[in-house]
Amino acid sequence: MVVLTLGLTVLVLAACGSSSSSSTTTAPSTSSSTAGPTTSTTTTTAPVTSVPCPSAGSSTVCEFYSPTRNISCEIDPNVELCLTVQPPQSATLAADGTYTTCTGENCLSNAGVGTRSLAYDTSTTNGTFICVSRQTGMTCTAAGRGYTISTSGIQAATA
Repeated sequence: MVVLTLGLTVLVLAACGSSSSSSTTTAPSTSSSTAGPTTSTTTTTAPVTSVPCPSAGSSTVCEFYSPTRNISCEIDPNVELCLTVQPPQSATLAADGTYTTCTGENCLSNAGVGTRSLAYDTSTTNGTFICVSRQTGMTCTAAGRGYTISTSGIQAATA
């Protein structure tokens, strides 16, 4: 079981693999923090359609995968978290738009059972957080700034 404490919110996510064997590996991990975007790129992309959170059964937590299921995200009322399985990395966004990053297998957790996908070129919100699903990655922002997470890494982004 992985327990992540993020501010006042505690995320408890249990492994849901079907493997009958287990091992304990301590993978190196690193963390960093940024106060906001240092660079940003503007590209022409398809229009985005806003949709209700694809989570089932919760009125306060919004949880979803990217269509490839390599990216999973959770938006709580006070904090947002996305991670990629490959490469193993995560980013946690605060309501003021600042975010921290983590790399390595220790940064990973599992999405809840029955988590649905957020289709490409759609966005969803929870409180001040907005996440947009694109084929190039997931962009999550709050207060006009945040990050994009993808297989290429984590980059600063603006709304």
